[in-house]
Amino acid sequence: MSKEQADDMVRLMNRILSQQVDPKKVYSELDKIHGAVNDLNTTINPFGNAPKEVTDEVMVSQRLLQNCDEFVRQWGNAGLHATQEAQKRLLENVTRPPATRTSNDGSPAVNAQFAADYNQTLGPRLLEWRARILAHASFLRSTQDWRNSRDYEHMAFICKSAHQLAKFYVAWQSADYDLVKESGNLTGACDSFAENWSKAQPGGGAAQFQIPNPYAMQAAVNAEYATKYKQTLEGELTAWRDQTLKQMPDQQHKDYSLVAEPSQLGMVCADVGSLMLSYRAKVADDIRNGRTQTRSKK
Repeated sequence: MSKEQADDMVRLMNRILSQQVDPKKVYSELDKIHGAVNDLNTTINPFGNAPKEVTDEVMVSQRLLQNCDEFVRQWGNAGLHATQEAQKRLLENVTRPPATRTSNDGSPAVNAQFAADYNQTLGPRLLEWRARILAHASFLRSTQDWRNSRDYEHMAFICKSAHQLAKFYVAWQSADYDLVKESGNLTGACDSFAENWSKAQPGGGAAQFQIPNPYAMQAAVNAEYATKYKQTLEGELTAWRDQTLKQMPDQQHKDYSLVAEPSQLGMVCADVGSLMLSYRAKVADDIRNGRTQTRSKK
């Protein structure tokens, strides 16, 4: 204790004695104040007095969640870039004059089968839907030929045009809920039809095309990142989840191994975030109630 602190203590004791206050009562009140300050600190920052093992585990969960979110972002961007580039090249080719177009016809028999199917099923639905939209929004004129789809590239071009028309209509006027819903249904059906047409070609719709197939490019990106996830992030996430659940056995969770596309990994990340918040809340409650404990180690 410094000389200044000692002098302050003497002055404090002299004041207590001069006012004939019981020193024990003063000490008791000081203890209460000290306890209240500690309670306030615990409420504001419940992890301030937590053991290092606990704070380390909380930091690990935060790091894993950040890694998971970053992996989803990279995966999504890679898939978007690959498909956009493929669609750009494909649509540039299909809009060229026939004499200058890259030959990408695929199997004549497959094309004839799918063209007939399109003209009897999806084609009339798309034409009727387009007419309904143009009746509401005449300025959204569409001059592309949506009839008699002849090959996969032309089919993809129709789908691209349908997506653009639906996007413009929804942005301009979304009061007709049924038409908005039909727009989503038909653009999805168009994508599925084009994908099935592509896959029916010899080689599964990828190798025989000189121009990249957007669906095949997305599938390749998904396969690459799904493998990378299993080799890197999955094991660490699963080990952390299993260790955390030992403290909260009733907590529901997802299967972290079922990841084949970015949306599925996004659900895993959401589960990691939910589990992390539940664990933090439990630790904070344990600290406030004097039940602080570290997690068991393997």
